Amino acid sequence: MVKTLQNMKKVTLSYSTKPKKQVSQCCDKDGNPDEDMFEMAVFAWKEDYKSMKLRMDKYRDNESNAWALIYDQCSPELKNKLEATDGYSGAKSTNDVVKLLTMIRGYCCQFDILNDEYMAIVAAIKNLFYFFQKGDQANADYHKEFMAMMEVIEEYRELGPSLIFPTC
Repeated sequence: MVKTLQNMKKVTLSYSTKPKKQVSQCCDKDGNPDEDMFEMAVFAWKEDYKSMKLRMDKYRDNESNAWALIYDQCSPELKNKLEATDGYSGAKSTNDVVKLLTMIRGYCCQFDILNDEYMAIVAAIKNLFYFFQKGDQANADYHKEFMAMMEVIEEYRELGPSLIFPTC
């Protein structure tokens, strides 16, 4: 869950593929299937499968806990805005923490998608142009806040006209 929050991308967990007898890794030096090697490969695959299943279950549990923790710290006003946002119900049903944080960040950066989408994008870009470093603010903090505003605008760019955000 930590990697998901740090990278703002869901971690992809997947099962390894089951070994096959005819694959070269389960054959002897003459190319004939080796039963012992195959049995060891199947045993290793089963162990990997079990551990991946445990990781997936734990991730889903942690994801729902992270959703609740983040959402419960929101103000009632922000909760109302989030609940009125398109995509909120889907994000809530899947406990998509990244989507929740993106929506929260959008409101915190004054990118209100409940208004006219074109005006919201223009207002967000205007806020970005007028965003400046305060006298007592460290460079790292300023950079972090600036990049957060940029990420929000990029996240919602599909809402706006292609003239503002041309795709390469």
